[in-house]
Amino acid sequence: MRLLLTLLISSPLYAQKIGPKGPITSHFQDWLISNGYESDNFERSDVGPNGSFGGKQKNSDKIVNQPVIFIHGNGDTALYAQAPLATGFIEAVMKYTKAPKVDIIAHSLGVPIARRVIKGGTLIGTDGNCTLGPPLGSRVDTFLGIAGPNYGLCVCQMAQTFPSWCNALDGLYPGYTCQDQVLCAYTSSSCKQENYSAFLEKLNNDKSREADHIFAMWSDVDEVLLFRGMTWGKPTSRIPNMNGRWISDRNSHTAMKDLTELRQYEAVVHHSI
Repeated sequence: MRLLLTLLISSPLYAQKIGPKGPITSHFQDWLISNGYESDNFERSDVGPNGSFGGKQKNSDKIVNQPVIFIHGNGDTALYAQAPLATGFIEAVMKYTKAPKVDIIAHSLGVPIARRVIKGGTLIGTDGNCTLGPPLGSRVDTFLGIAGPNYGLCVCQMAQTFPSWCNALDGLYPGYTCQDQVLCAYTSSSCKQENYSAFLEKLNNDKSREADHIFAMWSDVDEVLLFRGMTWGKPTSRIPNMNGRWISDRNSHTAMKDLTELRQYEAVVHHSI
């Protein structure tokens, strides 16, 4: 069987209305408790029964294919709290399944969070700092980022402090200008983006790969990313050194996750998109 394990980073609304039925299986929960992960609350019972999903039903179940980890989140939880949670979950899945490699699919803010976790190192946030540990990229076969704000959001150009998720340290601040360009969403020529979110800029300048195969998907009509998903003339959902991408002309932000299962399957199984 292909084992799908999903971790909800934050949004209770998502957990209650969208996604696979949870929680994680009793077998996985028992394993987490006996292996020192009980305090991490991966099952996310605080947001209802669907805060997480996955795991074997019984010990004799055989995992035939690579485990797939799905990470999603939004901006209502401090980044320094979200990233270590994702790190622990990925490491736990690797140990639980004993798989040499895993596939990781991330959506929305979960994309840059998952990328940072995979690259490892130190995270400096507005509400605290943390160490994420060594890089995990060598253990990831496919990484698929769906509608991720990897280069920030243009709606944050004039909002460095409020709302909090727009801040210039670990938020989605795209920078005030881009060389001679002053309108983030409507550039007249190409420019080199600099001095944007310290978190995102360090992440994108890190040359280490997230996986053997890296893909991205986004939509031109995404109502969250806005402006056709563009930031200073380039799609904010692009991932440096990616192997391929797919662009929708009709899917909403949530539909990019919920209605693209065949694309997701192609990415993790056949390494194409």
